[in-house]
Formats: sequence, C-alpha cells, structure tokens
Amino acid sequence: MLLSPVFAPGSKLDDNRPPLGAEGFQRLVGLAAPTPCFALGGMSPLRLQSIGLAEGVAVQSAILRAPDPEDAARAFLAVLR
Repeated sequence: MLLSPVFAPGSKLDDNRPPLGAEGFQRLVGLAAPTPCFALGGMSPLRLQSIGLAEGVAVQSAILRAPDPEDAARAFLAVLR
C-alpha cells in the first residue's frame, strides 16, 4: 500500500493535502497490517528512518535533485536494510 503524503512533497509544490507525518504513517501501517506499506511524499533518508515501519519508499525529488543521485539512492537503501 502506498501512503501519501507522509511529508510535504518536494515535487508538487501546489499539493495542499495535510501530510500524515511520522505518527500518522505509523498509525495507518498498524491498521493495514499485514499489508506492506510504502512511504511517499517529502522523503529523505532521515525522514524514512523516523517513520520506522515502512516496507519501502517512493522518491522523486530527493534523487533527481541530488548533486549525486547514486549517493542519494544508496542513502535510502542503507536505511531500508
């Protein structure tokens, strides 16, 4: 299940939906169990680490806007492992 937006998305500046935040994401993951949940919206490796229970993450601007996209992707993978 893709849960969004966890944080304000960097790629959709006009998105005015209220973000779930770490606590909202964790609450929904608890309700969706055992369905795998993926986080989307304003994600960074630090934010991914803060939400804890994500099966995975979907990112766009964190990779595409990074000075080194490969390093950015590796940082996300390090959190997921």
